Amino acid sequence: VHYLSGPIRVLDKDGTPAKPGDLLAVEICNLGPLPGDEWGFTATFDRENGGGFLTDHFPCATKAIWSEIPRFNPPGIVGTAPSMELLNIWNERERELEENGLNSMKLCEVLHQRPLANLPSTKGCVLGGIKEGTPEWEKIALEAARTIPGRENGGNCDIKNLSSGSKIYLPVFIEGANLSTGDMHFSQGDGEISFCGAIEMSGFLELKCEIIRDGMKEYLTPMGPTPLHVNPIFEIGPVEPRFSEWLVFEGISVDESGKQHYLDATVAYKRA
Repeated sequence: VHYLSGPIRVLDKDGTPAKPGDLLAVEICNLGPLPGDEWGFTATFDRENGGGFLTDHFPCATKAIWSEIPRFNPPGIVGTAPSMELLNIWNERERELEENGLNSMKLCEVLHQRPLANLPSTKGCVLGGIKEGTPEWEKIALEAARTIPGRENGGNCDIKNLSSGSKIYLPVFIEGANLSTGDMHFSQGDGEISFCGAIEMSGFLELKCEIIRDGMKEYLTPMGPTPLHVNPIFEIGPVEPRFSEWLVFEGISVDESGKQHYLDATVAYKRA
């Protein structure tokens, strides 16, 4: 479950809200651990709770606590709200993946035991001030996109260098943009590929937003069948982690059974 701050309705200096087709430039001005909660944790999910990248090697839930937090604290999630049209596209394609994905998957067999998609569900659904169990809550829970994957709206991007001075250019799909953010980390790899492999923490963000009118058409190229199929732009700031000591492990395209794969980045990443 991702606990997010938002949605935030974004207006320009004249009080006019962002509109569909605009581009929202979000600058991270300041961020850090929440005062009084300067600690974090890393966890692996139990296989029965969805597992993770290495579920077949580590099937049980585990947790590690970290008591020191450095200056570098990237947010995992920054995104705008989808339109109903885009939400329907997401749910349709992810439902199709869940129903038919195993027939076309080329990942190593051990990954097939993971859920292929996180479809709308009442399980673990957090809807802010909407009372759980009400008809409104049930309706939203069964159609709202889960926050696990990143999508056209930004969302769960998990970029390790997204810190002070960074800018995110997000497409606007509804009036006001409805910006949300959260999932703070104080250490992670790009993509947080092990699912809960970052060091999770409580934190704060100071953001500056600028509306670029009609910016989607000007700056974003559709990557799919509709103008809604666009990719956000991420501009990394000048603040980066500096490590005095580190180890690097090489992964090759040979799985744990000894089978050779051809340029399989997933197998190589996992073996590293």
